[in-house]
Amino acid sequence: MPNWIRAHYPRSTAGIASAFRPRRLAALLAMAIWLPLTVGCQTLNLGQKEEAPPAAEAPDAEADAGAEATAEEQEETRIVVPRTVLNEDPFLLDGVAAARDKEGAQIALLVPLTGQHGAVGQALLEGAQMALFDMQNPAANLIPFDTRGTPDGARDAALQAVEAGADIILGPLLTASVEAAAPIARRSGISLLSFSNNPAVAGGGVYALGFAPAEQVRTIVDFAVGQGASRFAVLAPTGPYGELIVQSMQTTVSNYPARLISARFIDESAHDYADLITAISNYDGRRQALLAERRSLSGKTDGASKAALRRLEELDTLGDPPFDAILLAATSNTTLRTLAAQLAYYDVDQPAVQILGLQLWDEFSRLQTEPSLIGSWYPAPANERLEQFRSRFSQFYGRRPQRLASLGYDAMALCAVLAGDGTAPNYSASALTNEQGFLGVDGLFRLQPNGVVQRSYAIREITRNSIETLEPARTTFTPLVN
Repeated sequence: MPNWIRAHYPRSTAGIASAFRPRRLAALLAMAIWLPLTVGCQTLNLGQKEEAPPAAEAPDAEADAGAEATAEEQEETRIVVPRTVLNEDPFLLDGVAAARDKEGAQIALLVPLTGQHGAVGQALLEGAQMALFDMQNPAANLIPFDTRGTPDGARDAALQAVEAGADIILGPLLTASVEAAAPIARRSGISLLSFSNNPAVAGGGVYALGFAPAEQVRTIVDFAVGQGASRFAVLAPTGPYGELIVQSMQTTVSNYPARLISARFIDESAHDYADLITAISNYDGRRQALLAERRSLSGKTDGASKAALRRLEELDTLGDPPFDAILLAATSNTTLRTLAAQLAYYDVDQPAVQILGLQLWDEFSRLQTEPSLIGSWYPAPANERLEQFRSRFSQFYGRRPQRLASLGYDAMALCAVLAGDGTAPNYSASALTNEQGFLGVDGLFRLQPNGVVQRSYAIREITRNSIETLEPARTTFTPLVN
């Protein structure tokens, strides 16, 4: 992996780095200024350039290390990415030695670069490197360590990060790995910004930056209640994630004049959910009600009864299910489509029953091609900045990023800003939990004192031709109340 990434940008570029910017920057940190590439501009606008940069190269590291910018390179606005303190595989001991000799803020990144989750860890690293490029703060140094995707690996990596003099730790990714690394960070007085979406790991200087299901549940239920829903059901996958979804539904619905009628867990390896769907929707009861009404009308000879009987002949059930909104917390496109199609087959249809989803739906392809999903709603980050990030990531690395690469970007960008000039990086709780929040690739977010991230989500609707925004993500947070 190269120590440097080099890219060319046209001199007329208005700015390349604002997938992430702070809100009320002066109030956050007096000395932290997000420097643009063009003089006098304080807002860095991602992607507003006359021509796309070439894909990132992997030039010879030794040659680059001793190179000085020539006048011609300066004329082309040739930009060298700040050095990432990398070592040789497996990203451990050599990085410690390198970091000790490096001035400025030491930002440790603990991610699985090998093992089952290596591809995700690599995406987080690449997002962080891209942020390091964009922030152009020479005082910010990125030191990656491989957790190997295991608790033992995370513990080793955390110890190495502390030995390297880390001022802050980004990662790990997995819950068990965070639980292994957190005590080491706490003992050392170092804040840890994990990429986990599990709020159970947060607190005591540990933050969970992932897309927390509870926040998504609150967002979509709040919107649905505002549209008139009052009786909810939820289908969630078996396991800790599904349990968190159900718990969040129970807590959220209790805050409204609404009820949680049914909560069931599903095996996502299954292909048939007929028994489950007929049970929660009272299909057999509604079917019997239809047959009874048909029998009642069949012996009548008046015109109204005959007309009503003809209408009933076209139905499979009579009456609505016991709920008017159902959350499908599927974690795969296939499971979601199967559930939606079978719900429709057993007369759980929109708009009588509103189908709801979570942020993960935004990663599923071509949802509008499933007829039973037309009209469904789900929360998702504002997509303008995310699409700009994806476009630039593709130009850097020659491929589309994995979804979590943006978390690596936002976390590193935040740390680069708070690094200041490197003499006294401010990673205190008060700086990290600035109540105004930060506007990043995935939209507005803020770290709360309890360690859980709060995010602003838009509401999307699946239409016949596309995915539309029903309600935009908010652009400010309400002040926190002590």
